[in-house]
Amino acid sequence: MTRSTRTSQHRWPGMGRAPSGPRARRRTATRRRRRFESALAGLGTRTGVNRAGQAVQGLWGRVHWHPSKWISLGLAVAVVAAILWLHGPSGWFVYAEDVSFTDLTYLSGEELYQRSGVDGWSIFWLEPGQIRQALLEHPYVADAQVRLGLPHRVEIQVQEAQPVALWVTRDGTYWLLADGTALAARTEVDPGLPQILDALQEARALDSRHGIAVDARILESALSLMDTLPELGNQVRYNRSVGLNFPLPQEQVWVYWGDGYNLQAKRQNLEAARRLLEDGKTSAQIIDVRYVHRPYVR
Repeated sequence: MTRSTRTSQHRWPGMGRAPSGPRARRRTATRRRRRFESALAGLGTRTGVNRAGQAVQGLWGRVHWHPSKWISLGLAVAVVAAILWLHGPSGWFVYAEDVSFTDLTYLSGEELYQRSGVDGWSIFWLEPGQIRQALLEHPYVADAQVRLGLPHRVEIQVQEAQPVALWVTRDGTYWLLADGTALAARTEVDPGLPQILDALQEARALDSRHGIAVDARILESALSLMDTLPELGNQVRYNRSVGLNFPLPQEQVWVYWGDGYNLQAKRQNLEAARRLLEDGKTSAQIIDVRYVHRPYVR
């Protein structure tokens, strides 16, 4: 009995061991590779689904912002749109046909337009004060008032410089402004203006903003003299040696006035000398009042 039982428990070759043949090994490796690829594919599908779901949820979360964020976004978009609107359309830019000048008599709008510096600029970048300052650099502009209007209008009211006297030199006759600035005449010279006769330009100031000028003190003194003494006929002379000088036709004498200082004291000395001549107490050809404390006649 024992013998027959042992005979029924027969072991088949290879049972409990890894397959040893080449074909068996290949079949086993193929099965294992297929199981691994199947598991990897399942893992990838689950990860992709999860990631897609997270992306949708994140987008949805961002879309559902707090109202304050929507307001901030709207303001940012409005600012960008405003910048594009202001700088985009060519209708906002200023050119010669958009600028008007008023109260001009001898100046031209073309030369003032070039001086204004507005050509090709957007109306939103222009400032009336800067335009006015640019125009005041023109020697013949005394003042200017600037107004801006949409979409691209610039209106400028100009006050042209006007001479207070004439400076007659051998190089020509100049306009003299109130500060002594000498400018070439832009219109026909008015003979009724006071005149300083100075052939060699010896009354010239040492410095001037616009080039040449007469010393302001000399001009002031000359104007005051011609206003006080109508008999001068609106003319007074100047040279470096004796300064302002002029004849007194009635007394037939020549007056050396000097510079523009001590105006009142010189007037008093001149009147005193004229009284001596009128009273016949002295005779003279020259009255010298240049030195306030030592006037003399000779």
